[in-house]
Amino acid sequence: MKTPMIVLSILVVVLAIGLVASLVILHEALKERQEATPTSKVVSGERLLIAPDSYIDVTFDPLVLHLHLYNSGSTTTVVNKVEVEGSASYKVYYPLGPGGDIEITIRLAGRFNEGLYYKVVVYTELGGSYASMVKAYKPRPMESLQIYPDSYINATNATLYLHVKNTGDASAVIYKVEVVGVTFTSVDYTVRPSEETMLEIPVNGIFVPGTNYLVKVYTRSGNVYSCALLAR
Repeated sequence: MKTPMIVLSILVVVLAIGLVASLVILHEALKERQEATPTSKVVSGERLLIAPDSYIDVTFDPLVLHLHLYNSGSTTTVVNKVEVEGSASYKVYYPLGPGGDIEITIRLAGRFNEGLYYKVVVYTELGGSYASMVKAYKPRPMESLQIYPDSYINATNATLYLHVKNTGDASAVIYKVEVVGVTFTSVDYTVRPSEETMLEIPVNGIFVPGTNYLVKVYTRSGNVYSCALLAR
């Protein structure tokens, strides 16, 4: 009779140990989930939003937090501290009026893994705290062509004089130029970052002096830049 009782006692002890271990694991999981979930404390009249285009740039060292904030509240607020998970607290001073937005850059200490999200908390002088998960990644370099107003079409020799500057951080490769309703020309021009140049592009067609023509410039990155140019 004692043997079944001993076996039953052992089973009870094993089940109890298993239950305690499960509760400990559940507690730690809930604790981890709670720590990873952004929480905010909203103050009356103040509402600060962390825009979804905020990010941590991990391209170079030191890493940089690009924080885009928007005040959708009814009162002016002052951002006085920013905390970043895995890094530190940073004292700042940025007043922000109702309906206003601002972009803040902060050099970060610590290591961040590309592709992961990190909790960022923004604090205000009124006592508010606003949290969001911000992604760490390497932003893709982008071109940005500016076409200057002194560009024009020479109606006599059917040549497009295109004065451009690349204000982006990647080279712009122009592969096609179109004069809408008249012609398009295949070209191969590379405009490096910060480079400014006057391109001379032969274009087939008849152009009437004094007439404005819509010109489109196509680049290998998929961008199309449009402008109205005068033929003279």
